[in-house]
Amino acid sequence: MGLKPAVDISILIPAYNAMPELTRTLDSVVGQSYDAKRMEVIVVDDCSNDESWEEVCRFAASYPDLIVAERLTAPSGSPARPRNVALSKARGEFVFFLDADDWFNEHAVSKMLEHAREWRSDVLLVKLAGANGREVPKSMFTHDQQKVDVYRSKVMWSLGPLKLFRRSLLLENDLRFFEEGMPEDLHVVVPAMCLADVVSVASDYDYCFVSLRNAALSQGENASLSIWNDWESNVRSYEALMAFIDENTTDEQRSAALMRRLFRRDVFEMIASMGKGEPSRESYDRVKELFKSYYVEQVYRTCPVEKRLVLDSFFFGSYEDLDRVVGAVSSGVGSACFDSRRGRLFGRLSHVRNVPRSDITEGVQVSCALESFEFASDGEIDFSGCLMVDGVPCSWMKDAKMLLICKDGHGLWRASLPCEISSVGSVASIETMLRWKCKGTLKPILGWISMLGASKLRLCLQINTRGYRRNCYLDKWSIKNVLACGSTQVVGDGVLLDGRSVILGGRVFKVLLSEEGKAMLVAAD
Repeated sequence: MGLKPAVDISILIPAYNAMPELTRTLDSVVGQSYDAKRMEVIVVDDCSNDESWEEVCRFAASYPDLIVAERLTAPSGSPARPRNVALSKARGEFVFFLDADDWFNEHAVSKMLEHAREWRSDVLLVKLAGANGREVPKSMFTHDQQKVDVYRSKVMWSLGPLKLFRRSLLLENDLRFFEEGMPEDLHVVVPAMCLADVVSVASDYDYCFVSLRNAALSQGENASLSIWNDWESNVRSYEALMAFIDENTTDEQRSAALMRRLFRRDVFEMIASMGKGEPSRESYDRVKELFKSYYVEQVYRTCPVEKRLVLDSFFFGSYEDLDRVVGAVSSGVGSACFDSRRGRLFGRLSHVRNVPRSDITEGVQVSCALESFEFASDGEIDFSGCLMVDGVPCSWMKDAKMLLICKDGHGLWRASLPCEISSVGSVASIETMLRWKCKGTLKPILGWISMLGASKLRLCLQINTRGYRRNCYLDKWSIKNVLACGSTQVVGDGVLLDGRSVILGGRVFKVLLSEEGKAMLVAAD
């Protein structure tokens, strides 16, 4: 048996021109509720030219048994080398990579170690909280998960280094941050999650706060930007990463989640950076050859429309069109053109030659909301709401025809009301916000309520524009919700009174709802 680690956790912090945020970060570490004798903090300064190094030394002098201060002899230009140096000196059973402008909640270390030991975690994703406008991953943190399938769950959408790792996993597999290009952190995070026996998710606490640094204090002053512009280094980084993925994952595992994540973010951003690095024809061909075989249907069908058009143009276009493709990234694909055939939507970049139109139907994102409904004085109900469409041009939505449809549990129509579009606005180049309203009576579906039950009937918007049709359910609203809300003194055939009564043929009936949502009409007289 091996020797017990000297400490339970090593917190590893790379620092470059990190003041004044670094003070808050170090305060959060020394203020942990966990036993400081079972912790160590290793801060590696990347030749800062502000007061960062002096602040690290001040904390190290105040907490000599907790904080270790290290400084590189020459600036490295990225967090990779400071993290690697810190990892080489770590003694903990677990390590956590904390950035110099982020900070822990008070019980973070105690709670994450408790989970990791109970669940036998090799990698533990912990819930993050955004600060100062920083967006953080959320979809994978709905509940605690002791062991996840990394290829089928949403953890692949959280590939940043702010995680708890079992140190032996990193050492035994020689996992290090890539020091010669970007992305540097994927070379640790992706292999660690692929090789781990147990990957867990802790969602019960805001463990770490992550912040957008002030622009003047960002690493824009660091040589790291030169690495982003070093096209050859970026290619080598991805070649090494893809070699690992090829050797250690199956085709099914790659297409399930990993490649969708890489193409939506990292590969797309790499293409966007081409204009900075001025890649040669040889480098361009290397990148296309490196990624094209992974750009399969399971990946491109789910890409957002604007990214799908750029990726299609890159992989199926020519080197001569590269500048136009890169330009489309920065312009938000404002020059995209669209058409529809047989209910499906197609698009391409109009200024990129010899690229076939892409079927982007699956990439169109639609969401809708019923914002209000009122019982009008004429016995009808006024509905209104909004619709967000990402992937269909604003000009198309101005011509849209819309219906508010009532469907049963099998998706069959039971009634419909035509909608009037009150306003259409462009939120982004190809994202549209549309406001709609409609007015009608529930009389046509009263019979279906008594037969099927109100909870079985759902409201749905149907959009039809230039041959492209899409349905969008208002998931929070069923006829049961409508019956249970609102009030009116209106009298008329087939209209609701007080949300609980119906007048039919001059007689008043009470609408009674059972616990199962079954509606019964009982004569009130």
